Amino acid sequence: MPRGLTDGETVKATAFMQAAIPLLKKPYVNQKTKETVMPRGVHCVFSGLGTHFKKRFPEVDYTIALQELEAAEVIATIRCRGGSQVYLWDDKPDSYNGKNVDAEIDAKLNELFPVD
Repeated sequence: MPRGLTDGETVKATAFMQAAIPLLKKPYVNQKTKETVMPRGVHCVFSGLGTHFKKRFPEVDYTIALQELEAAEVIATIRCRGGSQVYLWDDKPDSYNGKNVDAEIDAKLNELFPVD
């Protein structure tokens, strides 16, 4: 049965995220400007963040843990292609609003087309 973080694990997971995200950031070259850019966040799948987290907390459900850390304002996540982009709370983009866009779309569609 998947579960979230306990109080002790929350402290460890917070420290893990604050250490892992800066380590997993990889600079890339912007093709238009030819400048090297350092991203503010990491992709949870492509960077290996999810794999590293699951190694250290094998009994914890990763998605529930991310939601709990986001609610505690440790990290900010934005859904993107192939997973989600994870930022430290202080590095989150200005456009971040903390709402799940899919939930808003589902609510709107349920108004227009109620499920029987």
